[in-house]
Amino acid sequence: MNAMLHERLRSVQTTLHITNTDIARCAGCTPSNISRLRSGSRTPPPDSPTIRRLAQGIYACARETGQLVTLSALCALPAGEDEACEALAAWLTGPPRKNEPQRSYGSFGSKLGELMRLAGATGSRLSRLTGLDSSLISRYRRGRQVRCSPTVLERICGALIGDIRQRKNMPRLAGLLQISEEMLGEEDAVHIVCDWLCGVSAPVSRIALENLLDSITEYSETILEEQDVPEDWCDILRDEQKRYVGYDGLRRAMMRLLATALEEAPEEIWLYSDAVSVWLEGDYLAQWERMMHRIVRRGIRIRILHNIDREMPGMVAGIRRWLPMYMTGYVKPFYSLRYGGERFSHVMFLIPGRAAVTACCVCGMEDACTYHFMTDTADVGRVQEAMEHLFARSRPLIRVLDHADDPGYVTKQKIRICLGENSVTVSRTQAPHFSCEFLHPMLYRAFREYVMQRLQEDARRLETETP
Repeated sequence: MNAMLHERLRSVQTTLHITNTDIARCAGCTPSNISRLRSGSRTPPPDSPTIRRLAQGIYACARETGQLVTLSALCALPAGEDEACEALAAWLTGPPRKNEPQRSYGSFGSKLGELMRLAGATGSRLSRLTGLDSSLISRYRRGRQVRCSPTVLERICGALIGDIRQRKNMPRLAGLLQISEEMLGEEDAVHIVCDWLCGVSAPVSRIALENLLDSITEYSETILEEQDVPEDWCDILRDEQKRYVGYDGLRRAMMRLLATALEEAPEEIWLYSDAVSVWLEGDYLAQWERMMHRIVRRGIRIRILHNIDREMPGMVAGIRRWLPMYMTGYVKPFYSLRYGGERFSHVMFLIPGRAAVTACCVCGMEDACTYHFMTDTADVGRVQEAMEHLFARSRPLIRVLDHADDPGYVTKQKIRICLGENSVTVSRTQAPHFSCEFLHPMLYRAFREYVMQRLQEDARRLETETP
């Protein structure tokens, strides 16, 4: 009964681009245990603790890398973590489905199969909708034929998208393509799905990465030098309030904390917030950036736990904002291995041993929340203990390295991209030289797909240009 376990485990790993080590870490076991399950040398009973732990590890790994919807589409998982893990365990160890093909996930055939499942379309129905021979559809699904004209491809995608819309499965399609549902408008959906079928990732991910590469290209060491703090930043140090209310209160509390850091020059500042960032906009954002730049110029280190339970564009936008400060080497960014909730919103800003700003409120009530400014040693110590607990369950998001000359793909922006086993290093090839290593699995996977696509495009261009 467990004959399918190793094949389906391989399919999950290929689809999510996760390794034995990734699953083992989330499942609380060793990579060799996962290796034995993957190879088929070990086949535990379907109801064993090993299978339950494996399913929980895969689910946690998919959540960490922002691929829960993709996993759910692959295995038809229900909502809710407990129910999903139970269904995943059953899928991993269940018997072969009737006429279930041997698939290589990520191929044209497997992707077409995923679309047909979302559309609830059989081969014969797709044949009727498109006017194509049913045997041709069958060859596409089995991967025996992957070349088709753009016209035929658009007919297939248009027909499937129509059925997917009718079945109200557009959110699941967006998750499968890893883009927002808004991207799949009436005019763009067919072209986006066609690109995805042919191996081109979602445009939004590619655009986000290219914007990030542009930011690295345009980076100048003068960015930080040109920033001046507000002239009245010292005035706020005379504020002795203990409670601040609403977004305006949070802005003032944050500015007071930063002013305290500039005044006392501590070794570090610790920052965490999963609250919406509405308060960090407009004129205040410019003031905040000037204060933060002055802090890193003073040599004060910043340890920040980023809230990145979001799609690729949001993650990249946050990285681009922080990029000039990352490059100083004084900012250590982390991401949590724990999934954020949707009930409560939290703020924890800390100067260890000196001051803290904290808050907790129901999501959506941030502008009515009370933000506490603490200077009492015992209170600040408790906040520090809590944040140490958070950071202990987190991983580095980016590391700034000495300039690396390792071979890699050089983009048109003169940026070298070197793919490691579980990370990607991006380096400037021109002065000012620096390299940064991206460690988040979602970023690594996106960069890997981007490089593969660019290499394929370069090869096709050379074929076209060769007489």
